[in-house]
Amino acid sequence: MQNEPAEAEVLLQDCVAVCTQRGELWLRSYAMYAMAMAQQAMGRSAEALQNARESLRLKRYFHDVLGIGLVIEVVARLVLDQGQADLASRLLGAGQQNWRSFGMPQMNSPFFNAEHDRCIKECRKLLGDEAHEAAFAAGKRLNLEELIELAIGECGEDADPAPAV
Repeated sequence: MQNEPAEAEVLLQDCVAVCTQRGELWLRSYAMYAMAMAQQAMGRSAEALQNARESLRLKRYFHDVLGIGLVIEVVARLVLDQGQADLASRLLGAGQQNWRSFGMPQMNSPFFNAEHDRCIKECRKLLGDEAHEAAFAAGKRLNLEELIELAIGECGEDADPAPAV
């Protein structure tokens, strides 16, 4: 967030290594989330998506609802980078619905809200308003576990027909 993603990645890799050595999972999940953001900033979306999904797997174990909400936003941006605007819209809708289970969406943070709004705008641009709204509404019907499954790619084909846009 200080525009030094390469330096952040090095520090976060050290953090993940120490957490792994010591069997610490909760902090590791946040380090992987932050590393995904750094990697995305450096244009390495595939690595970023892999780390964000691993962060979600760990957060699911702890039922870290706040952390899950943060990571879902990153996953939505990353799948959008890969041309999956329908999936991104569904993730954003599900994320928005699930944020409400514990407080203000995006913690009412100007930084997180700006990123969320940019992602929504890009989804609308790629899909059109009607298709985006339909995908967003479909996402809002997902519970937290279904949201995680969708984000990490554990849904069956029937549940995740997201075409690349």
